[in-house]
Amino acid sequence: AARCHWRALGIWAKTVGPAHPDVAATLHSLGNVYRGLREPEAAAQCFSGALRIREATLGPTHAETARTRHCAALVGCSLGQRPAAAQELQAAVDSLINSLGSRHPWSLQARADLESLRQVLVR
Repeated sequence: AARCHWRALGIWAKTVGPAHPDVAATLHSLGNVYRGLREPEAAAQCFSGALRIREATLGPTHAETARTRHCAALVGCSLGQRPAAAQELQAAVDSLINSLGSRHPWSLQARADLESLRQVLVR
């Protein structure tokens, strides 16, 4: 799957340019592939690239930007960056609730992940 995503990424970058939302979407998907493969460093790089593009093109509080921020924070947790991840998750929760509402599945999942992380940080 990673090889296919890398190929798609190259095609998108050549077709629409390297800072296009479709490139960000492919990087986000590739980050999820690496999360599934338990390769958090590679996942973090992909999510970081996707987040940079989405912040610049969609804005920092857009739902898709927040979704990428959420995934990047989860990877940050697995890399031991829990306090920073909690801040990023809080930002993602706030953006998701403001753009999609508190009952949307993405908002609910981000809030649950933040609550779980806060419990770990308190211990």
